Amino acid sequence: MSDSHFSDKDIQLAGFFVRAKPVMRRVGLIVLIVLDVVLILSGLYYWGQYFAQSRIMNQQSTIAFVDSSTQAASAARSAVQPKSLQSVAVKILEGSGETRDFIALVENPNARWQARISYSFAGQGQTDVRSAVISPGERRVLGVYGSPEKMSSARLVFDNIVWDRVDRHEVDDMSEFTAERLQVPIENPLYLNADADVDTDRVTFTIKNDSPFSYFSVRVAAVMYFGNDIVGVEEVDISPFRSGDSQDIEIHTRSRGVKPTKIEVLPHVNIFDEAAYIEIGS
Repeated sequence: MSDSHFSDKDIQLAGFFVRAKPVMRRVGLIVLIVLDVVLILSGLYYWGQYFAQSRIMNQQSTIAFVDSSTQAASAARSAVQPKSLQSVAVKILEGSGETRDFIALVENPNARWQARISYSFAGQGQTDVRSAVISPGERRVLGVYGSPEKMSSARLVFDNIVWDRVDRHEVDDMSEFTAERLQVPIENPLYLNADADVDTDRVTFTIKNDSPFSYFSVRVAAVMYFGNDIVGVEEVDISPFRSGDSQDIEIHTRSRGVKPTKIEVLPHVNIFDEAAYIEIGS
């Protein structure tokens, strides 16, 4: 047997470890508990972030799905149901004598729906009923001129609307179809006041038919503005209006001293009506 010799220092160190062992065990247990708590809280935090982000992404996906579904539904509705005509402006103007002119500027927002309408103006009274056709995408003047009604304010009333859908089998590209037939540039629209030679004010402009199509008649409206306010409207029929024609138009107005700041000239022809076209060679 070999003798083992422990110094006082070794004995004291061993006694310290024996006495400190319970404390160290408690400290180690506390450290482990703290680490567990930290890990659990971290896990909860990151899981919470994951679920929150997933919820946001799901909400965004839902919103995108709803938006796309709404757009698809809107497109489907527009294919089977037209949007309402939009009345841009309604105006009452002094006519000749004791009469008044009731004017509305209307737009058809539909790409493939043509409107055949009966309309009037109503307020304290009601004007006579007129009829018109408004083509897809068209901006057109609707008027009742020389009415004896004395209304100071009125609204446009559609007494009847019949919608005609332009089928894709008949017209595939609406933009191309319309642009080809309505190549009708307007040049130099002017408002001229009465003078020594002419005792009425008048609107003048040049209108051309640059399309390959000839028409029996084209209705042209000259809308006069002062700023954004309509101060006068005059209409005239150009009959016939053949391909290649260029005509200088002079319309004598029923008003005096209007001095418009802008003139908008709106030609109208029902390009979807075969009866509107003059056959080649006629």
